[in-house]
Amino acid sequence: MTELSQEKVSRRGFVKTAAVAAVGVVAGAAIGYGASSTTPAGYRTVTTTETVTQTGTMGTGIPAYTPPPPEELDPYALDPLELYELQNPWVEVFPGPVLQSKFEGPDETRLAQYKKDPPWTIYWVDQGGGNEFSRNIVYAIEKIAERDKRIGELKVLSAYWDSAKQKELLESVYAKGDADAVCVFPMDPTLYIPQYSQLYDAGIPVVSVQGSFLGPKCTVSMVGDNRIFARKQAKWIVKKLKGKGKVIAITGIPGHNVRVQRWEYGAKPLFDSYPGIEIVAEASGEWAYDKSLEVARALMAAHPDFDAAYTDCGATSAAIIDAGIEIGRFFPVTGEDYNGFVRRVKKYRNEPGFDAFGDVSPTWTIIRSIDIATRLLSGYPEKRVTAFAPQALTMDQLCDMAIEEITDAWYLALGLCELTLDELRDFAKSG
Repeated sequence: MTELSQEKVSRRGFVKTAAVAAVGVVAGAAIGYGASSTTPAGYRTVTTTETVTQTGTMGTGIPAYTPPPPEELDPYALDPLELYELQNPWVEVFPGPVLQSKFEGPDETRLAQYKKDPPWTIYWVDQGGGNEFSRNIVYAIEKIAERDKRIGELKVLSAYWDSAKQKELLESVYAKGDADAVCVFPMDPTLYIPQYSQLYDAGIPVVSVQGSFLGPKCTVSMVGDNRIFARKQAKWIVKKLKGKGKVIAITGIPGHNVRVQRWEYGAKPLFDSYPGIEIVAEASGEWAYDKSLEVARALMAAHPDFDAAYTDCGATSAAIIDAGIEIGRFFPVTGEDYNGFVRRVKKYRNEPGFDAFGDVSPTWTIIRSIDIATRLLSGYPEKRVTAFAPQALTMDQLCDMAIEEITDAWYLALGLCELTLDELRDFAKSG
């Protein structure tokens, strides 16, 4: 692995695949919607750096939302408010900022707008580093990149969960002047507006994925709606507990774009709308198994009468299950398509008290970002904003996804259809 902020270079390539469709074969296709160009009365379209929060008054066209009785909740379907946000990601719908700003210019890039002759230098500027998830990302994009001889260099820069460091890395990419395309997982939705604009104005395509970006200039953004991701999980717990019970919550890295959307703007407001649900404790597990196991043990010791566990991370959910086994308890738990989680779900599915619910993490957008970069550099037009809801998974679907031959430490939607089984096995040996 690379040291902090050092670049790791691969002279490798990428075979074009229909990444979105391929992931659907394994984990259920993500639900995507085209964005409407109409903003209802009383609401603003956001194209600047301003932060816009919900006023509490629904504008014309936005469905009113009254929390239904717990038994009527459907975590596997979109309610009208969620569907509306996906169709209008730059309109205030849920608490917090809008999901995605509307970029300057047309809704699609022009034919041949970014066309360049290969070989190309493509940057991946990651928000993380050091943990299982970040290792998954680097391993996957390097493996698929080596198959495309048009990619001369794939340069990986890691911010190690430091938003200021990620800003510096983006500045360094521009200063070096060798980037043909830049792919980014933004840790903050507004901090990098000057850096995105600088690259964009220089004619360098910027492909932003997973996290929201709320600036005016970016080439392509693919946003998995993390509020809906977490609301589905919260709905499932509320329904499972029949609207009454105590919940422990282990969340992600404080201040991170994704953690804020999933917990503060997603799960917590939905839990709060049901007076019978009590969040007895919430703490950060930093999206890491070891840290989450430590936190889960502490929360369970402090609140032994809890009824269910919420988390938005697969590694954390695996740790929660293991902590429960240590005290002889099984309970409802949420998670995502992390192999360690789904293997445990398969193993313990028939234990009294155990139940599980998960979402497909939108990790496939990371591989898709490299695909989009190569398509732009090949001259193809691309849709500039895509907002989608991650797919919810039933217990049976979770069990069907488990792969016993590979390590626990793999997020299954990340390259599962692009990488071979031998490559997935070899990840455990890669250090």
